[in-house]
Amino acid sequence: MNFIALDLETANPCQSSICQIGIVFVVNAVVSDTWESLVDPEEDFNYNNIAVHGIKPEDVKFAHTFPNLYESLAMKLNGNTVVHHTSFDRIALNKACDKHDLPRFDVEWVDSAKIVRKALPQFSKSGYGLKNVANYFGYTFKHHDALNDALACAFITLRCNEVMVDDKMESVE
Repeated sequence: MNFIALDLETANPCQSSICQIGIVFVVNAVVSDTWESLVDPEEDFNYNNIAVHGIKPEDVKFAHTFPNLYESLAMKLNGNTVVHHTSFDRIALNKACDKHDLPRFDVEWVDSAKIVRKALPQFSKSGYGLKNVANYFGYTFKHHDALNDALACAFITLRCNEVMVDDKMESVE
């Protein structure tokens, strides 16, 4: 099983205000590499967002902007299956592309929350948040850090696919 797990953090309620990106590369059902970057969203930070992830304007002062990271991201993501937990990250990445008049990434999107809901009946209707499901599996991580969340997403996806009968991730759009 090969895929890329992705997680994003934002500076404010605007989903295009990406301030951190975490990526995990999974090859043959094993984490093979990781990549992370702070991002200067070129927008104001909201106190509530800072309270969630702890990233402040001074942390991204010398970070690349999303347009500056775009080509590198495209080389990593395009042509691959990208797994995210709930629709937030997929929507945020698409909105950031739209905001900067950049082409959306050419990926097959898979929502790991949908995998959880299918694989684990106790989470079919509720409780399928990243932290809750990670706790269920005994996986500890620093929640709301993009790389740690992407690692948790990859772990959960792999564990759930072990118990699924058809062993097939379903894409979403």
